[in-house]
Amino acid sequence: MAQRASSNLQALNNYLVLMIMVWGSCLAITLLSVSWVVRRVVQPLDQLNAASSELTADTLATAKLQLGEGPIEVMQLSRTYNDLLERLAQSWSQQRQFVSAVSHELRTPLTIVQGYLHRTIKRGDNLNANQVKELQTAEEESIRMRRLLDDLLDLSRGDSGRLAITKEPVRLADQLEQVADLARNTLSRPLLLELPEDPTARDAVAQADPARLRQVLLDLIENADKYSPGEAAIRLVLRQSDSAVLIDVIDQGIGIPETELNKVFERFQRGSNAPLKTGSGLGLSVVKLLVEGMGGSIEVHSRLGEGSCFTVVLPS
Repeated sequence: MAQRASSNLQALNNYLVLMIMVWGSCLAITLLSVSWVVRRVVQPLDQLNAASSELTADTLATAKLQLGEGPIEVMQLSRTYNDLLERLAQSWSQQRQFVSAVSHELRTPLTIVQGYLHRTIKRGDNLNANQVKELQTAEEESIRMRRLLDDLLDLSRGDSGRLAITKEPVRLADQLEQVADLARNTLSRPLLLELPEDPTARDAVAQADPARLRQVLLDLIENADKYSPGEAAIRLVLRQSDSAVLIDVIDQGIGIPETELNKVFERFQRGSNAPLKTGSGLGLSVVKLLVEGMGGSIEVHSRLGEGSCFTVVLPS
């Protein structure tokens, strides 16, 4: 009986070992199969997620998702995603063309209206003070609208790669003096021009487009004027480093919140502390577009309640 019991126990142990090996193998095979299936499903979704996170308006036409293989449902999702990108790219292209066409077509009649208003004010000897004031307000609004159209046109041309910017050697001190003279004609506050005392630094030359550079600096000065209180002065400073020339536009205005500094150059972005009706939010995006088109860069430093400093960096 003891021998028989021992033999039965040995057989039972062998059976248990065999069952453990069989169940362990089945479990391992199941885990590997599930892992393979999950990876086959998740990997295309990860690619879709990565492609979506890097998607911008400029990459709509080239950001199609290319999947080698995957479940039928995932492949169908990738085809739907690519079709959506194609429709978005087409819509974005049509929007750019529309903005460009409208901006271009509206500039001519707006310029004519502005010219007639200006001549009427100059020659209107029979107008009373209120009528002159109303006509001046209309002229100022037409000028503001034309600037907005110019900004939209520049942005549209930049998006389509048709923005014309030339680069030539420019003596910056001369440009800053011209900009200061132009700005003082419209500002009601002091504009301080600070040039280096060193004659060599004063004669600094940078590669830039003279007309576009003046536009950039006048836009920055106008922006500083909008957000500066009372008679606080605006400073226009020329500096030079080892490999570049720097132009600072410094104000004593309301400043920009630190969390919003990386967004000020985006389109239609305005500071949360900005007064109402102080702009469209396009000026700084146009400034960035033009500066980068000249091969330079623009930086901003600001502190709330103390003011802001916009620095244009141009290659020398």
